Amino acid sequence: MREWRWRRGGKIKFAHLQFDTTVYDWRGAQITLIGFDELTHFTAHQFFYMVSGNRSTCGVRPYIRATCNPDADSWVADFLAWWIDPETGLPIAERAGVLRYYIRVAGNIVWADRPEELMQHLPRPQELPPGFELPRPISVTFIPAKVFDNPALLRVNPDYLAWLLALPLLECERLLGGNWKIWPAAGLYFKREWCAVVDEVPAEFDHIVRYWDLAATEKTEFNDPDSTVGRHDCRSRGRPRPDLSPSPRPECRRSARLGNGHTSAESGD
Repeated sequence: MREWRWRRGGKIKFAHLQFDTTVYDWRGAQITLIGFDELTHFTAHQFFYMVSGNRSTCGVRPYIRATCNPDADSWVADFLAWWIDPETGLPIAERAGVLRYYIRVAGNIVWADRPEELMQHLPRPQELPPGFELPRPISVTFIPAKVFDNPALLRVNPDYLAWLLALPLLECERLLGGNWKIWPAAGLYFKREWCAVVDEVPAEFDHIVRYWDLAATEKTEFNDPDSTVGRHDCRSRGRPRPDLSPSPRPECRRSARLGNGHTSAESGD
């Protein structure tokens, strides 16, 4: 953790949120500016909990700033969906920098183009103590940028563009192209013709081991947790061989045969 202090009382602190529970170390804090570097690396719980500490009496209006790179599987992709074209995955130019407003109603985020549209969900004047102003919905905007929006960097390090172009397709589309809707596609990593399919388990298998990685992350409105994955390894006369038999787990819905001689299966949700 790093901290800089000024004589008039102001300070800047660089810290981490290593675990979801780390946010509770900030309970009771008053933070005028909260900045997140690579917001997709934080959980939704961490972000929204820290929002509760975005307050101050110093005279500066509290605000939050965050940077990120596209990640189609992150909660941030859902949070910014209005600014992203669902077909191309690219930011909608006309919506860049446009303010929107949100509040939570029964645990769900409700969006609006104008704060007045959300006032019905907030406390009414008669429900507040005398002398208190009505709360305002939280404003959010998204400003997309690419490497070409940083000419100072490219002037000093013109090879950086070549480094981005040298990335694998998925990461290049995300980090250079700014695509929020690209995922790994079937067939890009393991080709079907690499693996033979058998009708039944060969009789010479003398050792069989199955292991399950039970997905325990609960599904929320901000995530898309992994499915349960099973691995079935066999040995034939002392030599490891793949077992390509159907999985005994009825909820398994697809299997990906790997080029290293193993099989994996993902369960349905």
